[in-house]
Amino acid sequence: MSLGLEVSNYKPEFSITCHKCDLTNHLPPGHYTRTEAMLLDCPRCGTPYTTHKDGMKHDQDKLRFDLLPTHPIREVVKVLMHGAEKYDDFNWKLVDNLRARYYSAACRHLLDWWDGIAIDDESGLHPLAHVICNLIFLMEDERMSEDEKATKWRNNE
Repeated sequence: MSLGLEVSNYKPEFSITCHKCDLTNHLPPGHYTRTEAMLLDCPRCGTPYTTHKDGMKHDQDKLRFDLLPTHPIREVVKVLMHGAEKYDDFNWKLVDNLRARYYSAACRHLLDWWDGIAIDDESGLHPLAHVICNLIFLMEDERMSEDEKATKWRNNE
């Protein structure tokens, strides 16, 4: 059954919202493709919907993980894997007096690095990767409420 439309020329109805004034413009079917509509100006504030003719993505307020160097992250993950092998997955969550102990561990590894130690004797990994790992544990502990710690942490969720 033919609808009498050529797929390549079909222009559906859709809405487009201005990123400056938040006006939503409902475009009728058959007038614009989405690409053509992105080249229009907002009727309220005159801002172009986009200055790019090849596409756009509204991710201005999203986290910029492309700024994060990957090598140090990989080293921290290696520290986590070393700990999981030595103790157990997520064992760090179950340590009593977590704040004091991971603060102390972070300081020890930081001082090792400061003293010129490039590789941790036990793990074979960079001391600063251990510092970062310990600081992540402290941040996660700080973020979680006491109720979350009592339930989720004990269940490794």
